[in-house]
Amino acid sequence: MLKPNVRVRIEKNRLKYFEHYSDGPDRGNSFELLNGRKVDEFFYSAIIQDVQVILDGMESDTYYTTKDMCSENLWLSLSPWNRKVAGMCVADAVLRGSLSV
Repeated sequence: MLKPNVRVRIEKNRLKYFEHYSDGPDRGNSFELLNGRKVDEFFYSAIIQDVQVILDGMESDTYYTTKDMCSENLWLSLSPWNRKVAGMCVADAVLRGSLSV
């Protein structure tokens, strides 16, 4: 099980993007997760980049939530639904080998 919460800086325009992202139409190219759900490529890459910044400081054999692995600014800017989608993105990246946790 993955945990989510990490401190990382994020640009203001990105935060605005996430505030208006939830449940809207695609705002760019979509990316298909291994579970078949489609997410915006920008959303996916922003989540994964945010998590990658934190990976070096993580302890091995410790459980982290998606909230633990994302910056506070990013996490707070996400709607409850997009927080779930962020967790799916992290799980997808781990399964694909893009993130090694």
